[in-house]
Amino acid sequence: MTRAVTSVVLTFALALWAGGAIWLFVSVSKLFAIDHRTAAAIAPSFFQAFNRYQLVLGIIACAAALVLWRSDRRKASALPLACVAGAMILVLAIFQVTSRLETLRGNGEATGMQFKQLHGLSMVLYLGTTLLTALALGSLSWARVSEHRPAAGGTATPGR
Repeated sequence: MTRAVTSVVLTFALALWAGGAIWLFVSVSKLFAIDHRTAAAIAPSFFQAFNRYQLVLGIIACAAALVLWRSDRRKASALPLACVAGAMILVLAIFQVTSRLETLRGNGEATGMQFKQLHGLSMVLYLGTTLLTALALGSLSWARVSEHRPAAGGTATPGR
């Protein structure tokens, strides 16, 4: 796979991942504002679906970021890989936290202190993955722009 194709795959995976997270936050927040009872009943299924979605996109993004980094080991190419790897660690943590939340919800303990603490932790983890994917996307874009800037002698460096 060429570097350009890998870069496009990584860009799409990151954009879909970060955009999906933002959509999830906005839609669930709006749903709770409209009808709290209905939102409490259906929002968990949104998060379960998103967790699978972000896991698939995260695997694709990790693989593409690793391929890019291996093809060009400059510091600029390491940042997207580090961000994606960090986001994937948080995704795995999200799976752990959301399974505990579902257990508590199933036991009728959705209003207890443990549920509230885990819910707060899940919000931090989701925010963390979103920020890391956005940072990876931004650093990837910055690296592309930097590749095409004029060199010190005034001529543009060719893209790879």
